[in-house]
Amino acid sequence: MFLRLGLFMTSVFLACSCSNSSNHLYGHKTSEPYDPIPGVPEIAKRPSKPTSSAQRYRRSSSTSRKKTKVRYYRVQSGDTLWRIGQRHGVHWQKIKKANALRGSSIRVGQRLKIPY
Repeated sequence: MFLRLGLFMTSVFLACSCSNSSNHLYGHKTSEPYDPIPGVPEIAKRPSKPTSSAQRYRRSSSTSRKKTKVRYYRVQSGDTLWRIGQRHGVHWQKIKKANALRGSSIRVGQRLKIPY
């Protein structure tokens, strides 16, 4: 077990002041904390309270995205993103981004979000 962790048994023996070295095999706990490299702080410490993945990756309220208001528009024959943007006073690229469009092609009857 200790070799998997990169520790040698002699290091564990030296860390403990027990007189019986046979106790050092499996399950023995030392009363002294073991410091593998004196003077060097631990690189990674476990958090004091386990957190769920949702809590770790949740955005804080100060960095949350602000919600944009949207209207909906049904595409008609002859419409383009540029023309729809001109009609609603919004840049066509904002309409493209709001609807997660890869290109600039739209279809008749498609429902688009128009941010304002």
